[in-house]
Amino acid sequence: MKKILFVFTCLLISSVYGFSIDGKNEKNVIPGVAFDKLSFDYGNIPYDGNGITTFTLTNNSKEPLIIKDCRASCGCTIPKWVKEPIKPGASTKIEVGYNTRLSGPFSKSITVITNFGQVTLGIKGEVAEKSK
Repeated sequence: MKKILFVFTCLLISSVYGFSIDGKNEKNVIPGVAFDKLSFDYGNIPYDGNGITTFTLTNNSKEPLIIKDCRASCGCTIPKWVKEPIKPGASTKIEVGYNTRLSGPFSKSITVITNFGQVTLGIKGEVAEKSK
């Protein structure tokens, strides 16, 4: 029952906040920081399959970049990032994992908060039903 309630809550939050993750929003940038992509489409994923992707960011400024926080729109999405400052010219990765034990379509956001500003990354896809 708790699992059903959790899944329902995640889906409700996603539908209420509806967002575009096409990566073409020009306001969705941080000056001095370049991302390899702003969204990722998993396509169809098997139940309990690999739900991990990475976003690479590069510090193009002359100051150290600090990722203060990465906030996922739902508990079913877990971001991991380095806590140390990223030197000018250096790159790092933000790893995002989605819980592929939740069947059905999903569309989630991850807000990356830095000392230069914030940007929203997106993931989407569809997890297959559990085999019986």
